Amino acid sequence: MSRLGKGIKTGTKVKQGDTVGHVGSSGMVTGPHLHYEFRVNGSPRNSRTVKLPDAKPVPKSEMARFKGFAEQQVAKFELFRQNYQHLALAADE
Repeated sequence: MSRLGKGIKTGTKVKQGDTVGHVGSSGMVTGPHLHYEFRVNGSPRNSRTVKLPDAKPVPKSEMARFKGFAEQQVAKFELFRQNYQHLALAADE
């Protein structure tokens, strides 16, 4: 990806039709692109209209364990992000 779309940065909410990035090519692009798909039982569905089941809240008795697990996952994502940024900077040099 050559650059982000206008106003796009980490944490930006996007909606259908928003340009999230540019690949630096003109015309038809056969290279990298963002693909989003929503499937239910293997069949494609419109993510804006599909009815999802109500989620039950995490029981209070499990909240501490849930938060600990969630913090570990966020730390892994952060480590991945840092490593990816390091690799991207090294590739630009």
